Amino acid sequence: MKQKFIVTLLSVSMTTFLVGGAVGFWALGKLRPAAIQSAA
Repeated sequence: MKQKFIVTLLSVSMTTFLVGGAVGFWALGKLRPAAIQSAA
């Protein structure tokens, strides 16, 4: 029972990490051109 809980916690944290990374990467791609344009 406890092992299943640990596995679930691991998968949830991995999914959160992957989703957070994807969102951060997408936000970086969206914001980078705007920052370059405003600086130019």
